[in-house]
Amino acid sequence: MFKQFLRRQVVVNSKLQYGVVSFFVCLSCINIIFFLFAYWLSQRQIVDGLMGLDGPEQLYALDLLQKQGAAFFRASAMFSLFSVSLSIVLGLVLLNHIAGPAYVVEQYVETWLRGEAPKRHPLKFRKHDFSILWLRRFLHSTIKYTKEKITKSRND
Repeated sequence: MFKQFLRRQVVVNSKLQYGVVSFFVCLSCINIIFFLFAYWLSQRQIVDGLMGLDGPEQLYALDLLQKQGAAFFRASAMFSLFSVSLSIVLGLVLLNHIAGPAYVVEQYVETWLRGEAPKRHPLKFRKHDFSILWLRRFLHSTIKYTKEKITKSRND
């Protein structure tokens, strides 16, 4: 099982996979920018409000604000790092289960349209491809329908 995982080609359709992954990474980056702006804005407004305090109250409140701000910043940084990493890893691995079969279907249909016999006939998918069962059934019925139409048009 582990050897099969190591020999797998993760990037099958680079345009699709990198496009979707970059979209989610951009969303994560926008999220990071939003967190930084919210952090800066909240700290600035609170500090401006604390400047009206005198003496030990001001020092105590500023110390509390600094500790709270550091904890918020660390939590935001960890969440942002997690979301970017998750976008990259899951995007490439999970999209492999879509891009691989999509490539096979594309090659299959192009071969039929050129009038050649496909190398993979009948077209079958792996067990883990299209983990959504209705999508697998839909693709199988679409391929069967397309094959019948092409065969019928050739016979006419």
